[in-house]
Amino acid sequence: MKNLHSLMKRYGKGLLVCLAAAVGAAVMLGSTCSVFNKAPTVPVISGPSAGVVGVPVTFKATATDPESDSIAFQFDWGDTTTKVWSNLIAPGETTSIAHTYSDAGTFSVKAKAKDAKGKESGWCAAESVRISVIERDYPDSLVGDIALPYDDARATAVTADGQFLYVAYAESDFVTPIRLQDRTVLPTVRVGFIPYDMVSSPSGDHMYITCSAAHKLCVLRTQDNVVEADVQLSDDPKGLAVTPDGRFIYICIWNEERLVVVRTADNTIVDSVRLGDVPKYAAVAPSGSTLYVTMGANGHVGVVDLVTNTLVDSVSMGQFPQSLVVSPNGEHVYVTNQPDSGLAVIRTADNAVVARVNVHAYDLGPVAVTPDGKYVFVTSRRQDGMCVVDAQTNTEVDSLPYGFGWYGVHPDGDTVYVPRLNLVHVLGRRK
Repeated sequence: MKNLHSLMKRYGKGLLVCLAAAVGAAVMLGSTCSVFNKAPTVPVISGPSAGVVGVPVTFKATATDPESDSIAFQFDWGDTTTKVWSNLIAPGETTSIAHTYSDAGTFSVKAKAKDAKGKESGWCAAESVRISVIERDYPDSLVGDIALPYDDARATAVTADGQFLYVAYAESDFVTPIRLQDRTVLPTVRVGFIPYDMVSSPSGDHMYITCSAAHKLCVLRTQDNVVEADVQLSDDPKGLAVTPDGRFIYICIWNEERLVVVRTADNTIVDSVRLGDVPKYAAVAPSGSTLYVTMGANGHVGVVDLVTNTLVDSVSMGQFPQSLVVSPNGEHVYVTNQPDSGLAVIRTADNAVVARVNVHAYDLGPVAVTPDGKYVFVTSRRQDGMCVVDAQTNTEVDSLPYGFGWYGVHPDGDTVYVPRLNLVHVLGRRK
């Protein structure tokens, strides 16, 4: 204070002028920073070209900012809904925003960006989305539940003759058979710790079950639910597939990066297919000449020639492929990917990815196709429900609230069986 008093006495009014100028400059500098803040770039958006009334369509948006400020997005969906801003994300990252249309028609979708300081970009060029109303000719209604003896249902499989449904559990060594004629739950069968995947023989007389923690393949006779054989495997088995003639089973051995081939006539390991990547699930084409396998580490689907038992091609997914299924006519393979890259469609004629369906759900798991090949069912391992995709247009046409569960959705004619904790949802068609 003494020094300040001395300065004031010596320099007087000049010091006050300098202080005022400094304060003014600081204020001006802050104002100038705000004035020279630049707007984010106009967003780049992408989304489906078609959708269905009442089913969410998801668009993605990304933009950058000259000052690397966080960015929010606002979509104009072309209808009467209120425009709102998304949460802020880092510049250059992609956000996904879903919207549900209540009316049919063709709508123009556009977006703009705003940085954390409030500076907005212009609107991007509009993308058109055609929203229609469809007549549901697939199982979409809950027609019943089947209570289970345990509360951690993981996987389901229907025998090829349609007589039985089998349910496996996540943290046990049991499977529960269910007679579908009257939905009677039969006595539970011990098969081996942590049954992971199941597939029926083409005749329906056997159910083949991989037991990942027990390192084995269990061969269960469906006539009396007796374990007919155990095939000991060297390491952690995951998914499996059986050839259409029923002669061979192909088993994904996760840690050994290979498929093991088991001859069903005597339940003997007769060959293996080296993949060079960790396999998870497999599916055989109806012709019986080709097998497709998801390989998780490098994000590919492998194509295996079953005549020579060799890997002949690899299709890049770009994410983490999970479950897959081949269409009944053998023309396409449907592959779910994590975490949110949707459903990929592979054309088997040239093993090219011809479509990616951005379904509304995340963390996708099992996938199945109706026997007529018209619809693909995809479940989420969160609580996003089950997505129904039209296989002709590769468009999500419905969202059903029955898909939450670790694994297993299996269409069976006009019925779909979906496990959920301690029960199985039975879906049928609306009357």
